[in-house]
Amino acid sequence: MDIVFTAFAVLLFAAVIFLVEGAWMWWSTSHGRGARRIARRLDLMAGRNEGVERINILKQRKYAHTPELERLLRRVPQLAAVDRLLLQAGVRWQVAQLLGAVPNLTVLATSRAPLRLTAEHTYGVQPLAGASAARRPGNNPPVPPDPQHLPRRAG
Repeated sequence: MDIVFTAFAVLLFAAVIFLVEGAWMWWSTSHGRGARRIARRLDLMAGRNEGVERINILKQRKYAHTPELERLLRRVPQLAAVDRLLLQAGVRWQVAQLLGAVPNLTVLATSRAPLRLTAEHTYGVQPLAGASAARRPGNNPPVPPDPQHLPRRAG
């Protein structure tokens, strides 16, 4: 009888622990920080929060505020690269704002391969003279330490 009672007590204790853990997991997933963040994003996407800046989680940003200008700018495939440059630079401009501020825009871009743009000019650039030799291990002589930066001897 004692073994049955002990087993019952241990199993009851485990069941209570699992119940408390399950209640905590339910509470944290439905009322926790992650749930509030997802609810806020859904509210922003649904347009329920007026006065708060709308966040677009889509990968395609708008090129202009007006739909007509947006359609016109979307026809130019090179503007996707300009939009990525704006995004990478961290500015919150749209392509139309950049083109309005700088009408004769010229972009200097570097890459390992040609971008295949219509008005692209490619120029081959040779590596620096000592760049390949400096990259090889064991090619650089050791630099003697500066005596001013060495620790002083005790005593």
